[in-house]
Amino acid sequence: ADRAKPLAPQPGEGEATGELRDAITSRVVKARRSDERRAVVGFERPTSRRAHLTEFGTAHAAAKPFLTPAFDEKAGEALDKIGELLSKGIEREAEKMARKG
Repeated sequence: ADRAKPLAPQPGEGEATGELRDAITSRVVKARRSDERRAVVGFERPTSRRAHLTEFGTAHAAAKPFLTPAFDEKAGEALDKIGELLSKGIEREAEKMARKG
């Protein structure tokens, strides 16, 4: 989300108010039936109903991608963080098993 905001169309670049940029949000969501959590990047309403039109374009307006380039740029960093968290979790579980004998 932090990288997508400066890539989003700014006022004067086909975006009159900066509303699209300001609506970009991120949060951690817990699954309903498990302890699984995931990071979600999206948009607050009502902007969420039209953000994809800017990202991918329409028959009448060219695409102005901002979320996809941000994702592509940060994907390696995200994978590194996931690997780090998985490694810590595996080590923690191995220590628990070792204590149980």
